[in-house]
Amino acid sequence: MSEPKRGSVLIVDDEPANLSVLGGLLAEAGYEVRIATNGEDGVSTAAYDPPDLVLLDIMMPGMDGLETIRRLRLNTATVRIPVIFVTALSEVGTKISAFKAGGVDYVTKPYQPVEVLQRVATHIELKRYRDLLEEQVRERTNELEQINFALVSALESANAWRDDDSAEHIKRVGSYSGELAVALGLPESHSSEIRRFAVIHDIGKVAVPDIVLKKPGRLDPQEFEIMKSHCNAGCAMLDHPGVPERAKNIVRFHHERWDGKGYPEGLAGKAIPLEARIVALADVYDALRSRRVYKEAFSAAKAAEIIKSDSGTHFDPSLVEAFIARRTEFEEISAMQPDRKQGGPE
Repeated sequence: MSEPKRGSVLIVDDEPANLSVLGGLLAEAGYEVRIATNGEDGVSTAAYDPPDLVLLDIMMPGMDGLETIRRLRLNTATVRIPVIFVTALSEVGTKISAFKAGGVDYVTKPYQPVEVLQRVATHIELKRYRDLLEEQVRERTNELEQINFALVSALESANAWRDDDSAEHIKRVGSYSGELAVALGLPESHSSEIRRFAVIHDIGKVAVPDIVLKKPGRLDPQEFEIMKSHCNAGCAMLDHPGVPERAKNIVRFHHERWDGKGYPEGLAGKAIPLEARIVALADVYDALRSRRVYKEAFSAAKAAEIIKSDSGTHFDPSLVEAFIARRTEFEEISAMQPDRKQGGPE
């Protein structure tokens, strides 16, 4: 039974003699050896089947070693592969350029075989430790994400249980908010968080008395002041270690306005966290499209007209532009997630 390989090494060098000597040395030491005779082949070979380590010459015709490593660093499949330069160039400036380009080590020819073997072994071991650590971090992050999702779902259910009208509303606000985040070009992780946390934007309403929360009509000024307290109440509920700041911002600031006339803090413009600005527009749009005891649902066209008219006053103008770009998706969400009790928007 053959011994398992100690790792895979790609040698990129245009000199056949160097490939033969270095390749033989590594193969004898138990490494899987691959070769490429120029930079272009080195980049494509590494991308096709990423090795554990690359030994790279600098002086090669066409694409030299510095350009080769630059190409490797541009590809997600090869960006983390450690590269050791093995070259006859010994000038300090060249070494500095090699390390700045992303090299992890530098061996000058003529080299001592034992030195090369030790450096290869060290950097492959370091890579394996790093890969293991990254995998452990990914697993832990996934566990935390699952816990986070479960808690958000529980809060969403608690809010919907307390306020029947909110059950489908909060789901739609989450979907609308996700669409706006994507339209803004936010990273997928950022957009997903906003979509997830938007559903608990009104969690503070569990602290609002039923006589106010379930009043069949418009609130008077005193009742409205009580209702406004749900923003700070919700944020207080989330004020625990480990709760993402993005979630707290959504819950506390989703009733702020671009012109500073919102609540609870009267923040204006970009002082309002982006995630809260996103949810603010999504929340108002859904309110416009939904039937209430004191009003009928507005059509999609009328709701859009109101949103656009409030650009620069109630809403961030860039978000209004994102909304316009996603109007079709908004209408689809509204149609697919109607209010169960009231029959949904018309």
